[in-house]
Amino acid sequence: MWRSRGGLALAAPAKSILPLDGDGSALIHMGALSTIGYGRPNNLIHVALNNEGYISTGGQLSTSRTSSPDAVASACGYRATALCKRSDHVIAVTQQCLRTRGPHFVVCKVNRQHSSPLPRVTSRYSPL
Repeated sequence: MWRSRGGLALAAPAKSILPLDGDGSALIHMGALSTIGYGRPNNLIHVALNNEGYISTGGQLSTSRTSSPDAVASACGYRATALCKRSDHVIAVTQQCLRTRGPHFVVCKVNRQHSSPLPRVTSRYSPL
């Protein structure tokens, strides 16, 4: 997890790195949040799409309703965090992140409802 999120930011310091996570994934892999906070890559804008569930594994609820992923990231050492509930806020926060040093953690509230069942990522793409 560290390699895929923070490691790339350290390996490519001249580029802005924007990994996307789900809220559940970010909380399950809290060790990655802590490691990123420790390494403090300046160019990282870590985005968590918060639908309060594990939609791709069957729709179970995550604990993000009671654990505040942005507060967790802040406690882990991220320089800045934000919670976005509207699309115009996402744009403003992203622009601010690009102007300041990271690591940043941006939680974007998204809808849990989908028009059709979502396939598991591993059923469409192999690890390779």
